[in-house]
Amino acid sequence: MDWDDLVAKVAGNEGAPRYIRIGAFLLALSFISFLALLFMPLYSSGDQSYSYFDLQEDIHGMPFGISNEHVIGHVNFALAGCILTELIALVLILEGKRVINLRRFLVWHAEARATSLYALSTVMATIALAGAASLWGLVASMPTVSMDGIVAEAEVGSSGTAVALVMMGVCVLAMLFMTYYNCVLSVYRGGVTPRTRNMARITMLLALVSVAGIILLRLGTISTGSIIIDGGPDNFLDDPIEIDFFYSSARIGYYGDRPGDYPLMASLDLQLGAIQVLLGMTLLAALAGAIGVSAHSLGGNSQRVRRTASIPALALFLLASASFYGMGAAGVAPAAVRELWENDSMPAGLGSGLILAVVLILVGVILTVLYFFKAGSEFVIDSFSFWKEGGGPEEDVIPSGGVEVFGPGKDGEEPVDVEAVGPPAPRKKPILPKPVLIVLVVILVIGMVLAAAVGVAMLRDPTGGHGIPGRTPVVPEELPPFQMDHTQSTNLEEGDTLIDDALLAVLGPHPDETVYFVKSVTVRVQWSDEPDAGILWTNQPDTFDLEVIDTGDVFAPGIATGENAQGGPGSIDARWYSAEFWFAWGNLSLVDTGDADVISEASVDVHVTMSNAGDQTTRLGRTQTDPGNQCTVTITVEGTYYTVAEEGQ
Repeated sequence: MDWDDLVAKVAGNEGAPRYIRIGAFLLALSFISFLALLFMPLYSSGDQSYSYFDLQEDIHGMPFGISNEHVIGHVNFALAGCILTELIALVLILEGKRVINLRRFLVWHAEARATSLYALSTVMATIALAGAASLWGLVASMPTVSMDGIVAEAEVGSSGTAVALVMMGVCVLAMLFMTYYNCVLSVYRGGVTPRTRNMARITMLLALVSVAGIILLRLGTISTGSIIIDGGPDNFLDDPIEIDFFYSSARIGYYGDRPGDYPLMASLDLQLGAIQVLLGMTLLAALAGAIGVSAHSLGGNSQRVRRTASIPALALFLLASASFYGMGAAGVAPAAVRELWENDSMPAGLGSGLILAVVLILVGVILTVLYFFKAGSEFVIDSFSFWKEGGGPEEDVIPSGGVEVFGPGKDGEEPVDVEAVGPPAPRKKPILPKPVLIVLVVILVIGMVLAAAVGVAMLRDPTGGHGIPGRTPVVPEELPPFQMDHTQSTNLEEGDTLIDDALLAVLGPHPDETVYFVKSVTVRVQWSDEPDAGILWTNQPDTFDLEVIDTGDVFAPGIATGENAQGGPGSIDARWYSAEFWFAWGNLSLVDTGDADVISEASVDVHVTMSNAGDQTTRLGRTQTDPGNQCTVTITVEGTYYTVAEEGQ
């Protein structure tokens, strides 16, 4: 007993019972997946849990690190795939119950008709599987933090996504298996020939590679990035803190939707989309080829059948094109992640998902080419010669003496015993004229050259070596300098702290046509203490604490403490200064800073604390409480700036 016999026993009798059984199988698993996506948690961390409806209620929330609106888009994609799978499952059940009769639309033998239905089921289930994989990619892309030998990972789960992945993954594998089995069974029933069975194997190889590539690109990490936060007296650890980020296709697509802000990320998103479209087309072409091989083996000789049987050659070309796009995406991925953080020196690399997908596609191309040239080329050449050989517009089916599963009074029959079929009947080798063969070779060579050209173009610097498109190349050190001040007075009681955003206070809200590159922030606090309350009284000095620190905790803060002379004025100064980095404030999308280290999503906070108001005291031990004091805070910001107006002058 070979595996063909084994799957026949597992699947049961052919015809109506098998259609009903497989339809019920698809219906059950897709319905479970549908319910899991709707009602089970799509995101859970600790005591927090979010279902589909929770995300809908808070459309602008960000439990995944990106907006719920983006997440819901992927959920809807998976739900649509589940619904389509349920519909095709109902079609299978109704076909088995003879409520509908697809033979009127598909004038093929029952085995070829079954192959087409299973192929269609594969496509529908793959849609749901890809959507669920996108959701899991979001969950798996949560950052990790390492410090002082400790690695902290986000404890994130998604039970609904896990159920959908398992359910729809089983559906896809089962339908791929049944598509191949019915295709091979058609080959047996039509007369076994090595080349037709090898063509069936080629179609399955192409289908498996395309499905696996799609899932790897959706599930796996495309690129990684890490930032290091220096330790210091303000941090709870003196050692540096490293945060690692993982970018899945879904997360890249979130930023890629803003090409004006992140052109490289948008380019990477476009390339990843192109790869997955090509893989999807490869899957469709491979499954169409399986249908064509099935119908051709059973005696179909029309132009439609012969064209369909030749489609795997097109699938191979699509797969090769996807490999070049994959290499192009690998070339731009690290730069795109660095662009997202606007830090060209940030360590970034390729993720396992992109690496494995590219390797898988390349291996699939190589194996398929070997299959074509070793055993399947004659069949492809024969199929491409449909314009020379016979065959009318109507489909040819197996002769009247053959097996018709849906014949009167037949509920099905056992599959043909392969050993009883005997040796394959000799077939006349097709003769293809040399001019036609030359045309085919030229077409294939031109196609591969074009695909190679696209791949090479993708591997090049997307900006052509001239910086980011749409941005003006600038060197922050060479821009015009600026110095701006902001002064405010306030009354602080003992223990009170004034917290102010220095860049917002001095530079104002983010401007649309200007970007400031900040190098230093200097703060001066001034006050005057009250005189003694009387000849017997002494006013103790007031004490202020001042801290100037960036909100990203990247640099050590400026800290100062001071008190006034007894009964007189006092002042303290503190400064935050960056020797290697620039803090950007404004519309950073206007410029390309090249290799300059720029941090944009941060600011500098000023903390002024009155730690001791200095009470009035006498030598006799009497005390008058001083509630606080008035102080003046002056913030000075220095650096360089770029404006559109300046550039246009």
